[in-house]
Amino acid sequence: MSRELRDRIRRARRRQIGYRIEARDPLVLEVESGHSGRSHTVVPHIAYCGCEDRKYRQLPCWHLCALAIDEDVDRRTRSAVLEGIANHTTDIELEIDDLHDRIEELHDRHETWNEATDELAREAGVVREPLVTGGNIEFTPLPERRDKPRDVIARIAATAGGS
Repeated sequence: MSRELRDRIRRARRRQIGYRIEARDPLVLEVESGHSGRSHTVVPHIAYCGCEDRKYRQLPCWHLCALAIDEDVDRRTRSAVLEGIANHTTDIELEIDDLHDRIEELHDRHETWNEATDELAREAGVVREPLVTGGNIEFTPLPERRDKPRDVIARIAATAGGS
């Protein structure tokens, strides 16, 4: 567990949380922030809280933690918060899966374009030397040839067009 989350849970245990139900379906609460006197809208089933902490850090805020663990909070509300946090976790896992798929797709596309560039450079008689800098792949021609990839492509296109 991260230190930030541990701190939020500790804060939730120490502070009393005041809330009132604004709507029942879906459940919407108005939660009072004990020390600042400000109030925030909480939608438990989606683990939403309008506080800055939840919005900007993208972690469960102390308001959600308090609603989940405070024994003075009714069982239905506590359950809704816990379910919302679990659902949000699942949403993040799905987003991670989508990103993995996107990375694979980009990697495959990169390999295809890299192979095309190698083949076209070979056809044009240009030698490429791979350089890896800062995690980005860049290619520079050997000193005897200073052709740039678009020059190579233009030369290939001109040759193809002339035949």
